[in-house]
Amino acid sequence: MSLQYPLIDVLLHPPFGSLRREVIPGLFSGSGDLDRNTGALAPFNNVNAYGLRVTFFTVPAPFGYELGSPRVYYNRMVQLTVRYRDALGNDQDLELYDVHAEQAFIWREPGPLLIHYEICPGVECVFEWLIVKFP
Repeated sequence: MSLQYPLIDVLLHPPFGSLRREVIPGLFSGSGDLDRNTGALAPFNNVNAYGLRVTFFTVPAPFGYELGSPRVYYNRMVQLTVRYRDALGNDQDLELYDVHAEQAFIWREPGPLLIHYEICPGVECVFEWLIVKFP
């Protein structure tokens, strides 16, 4: 017999239909770190979001892609690394996403420390947090 905690499951991993996008201002290129500290309690005290959406603003003309929807580029456009901190203060990258198309990513473990990005030279991106929708 196992105990189930549906309310906790929804808080830690809400269904996609209950999420909305929140634009992170600016165009991004190169490399850097993203966080969303809203003053929330742990585990949401560093990145108070459940995922990230990546949209390409600028893509160099010679980059090849497969026809379809979404457009899938041959080159990795962005690499996202989801970093966490353990109870002793050690940082570890637990999730890695290679982005070849505009799409949303929901991390498996709630409450990352930060999201590190590496964007292919010549590419500019728009990032949007995936957060819980409130009425």
